[in-house]
Amino acid sequence: MSASRFHNTTVPKPHLKFSLERSCARKTKHAAPPFYENRLGRSNWQCGDGRCRTPSSGQPSVKAPAHKKLELRPIGACESREGKHYLRLDEEYKDGLLGLNEWSHVLVFYWLDQNDTPELRRRLQVHPRGNRENPLTGVFACRSPFRPNLIALTFCKIVAVKGCVVEVDRLDAFDGSPLLDLKPLTLQDFPPAAEVRMPAWARRGP
Repeated sequence: MSASRFHNTTVPKPHLKFSLERSCARKTKHAAPPFYENRLGRSNWQCGDGRCRTPSSGQPSVKAPAHKKLELRPIGACESREGKHYLRLDEEYKDGLLGLNEWSHVLVFYWLDQNDTPELRRRLQVHPRGNRENPLTGVFACRSPFRPNLIALTFCKIVAVKGCVVEVDRLDAFDGSPLLDLKPLTLQDFPPAAEVRMPAWARRGP
């Protein structure tokens, strides 16, 4: 784990921002609807009409735009130092932690910024866990850090919630990784063990 990037109690400004673009594969005879942006953290969507009428029913139907651009704004950063792990939120998001201390575990969404290169984003097949004895597998069928959109997910046990800092028992993220979102872990997140199916390589150890 690298040395902590932060020496103050707040995450440095300005916010890191990531733009994600996607081309929709669906084709339609209708002209592409206007470009729009969704700026996460704002109360509404800024969008064009995006509606067209189908010849059969004459009713409006929503069509995906030819290009959609999303802007993610991190809410803080992951920190690991001296054997302890923290989720440090920016002061403006402090109120969003109200009630989190009543939960035992939290889902942590963060950004794999150390893999953010065009080459690694285009890598769609890997040997899981970096083990060539595991079969070549699509990135959507494993937990590879190489993916088109570098969103990572882990869950942690909550140790304490103080101010805008959440201390957790462990953190599968590099020190300084941009923090995107937090959600409490519920019993409904776990399917019955009998219903869980996975490939043979995933049943083996790390």
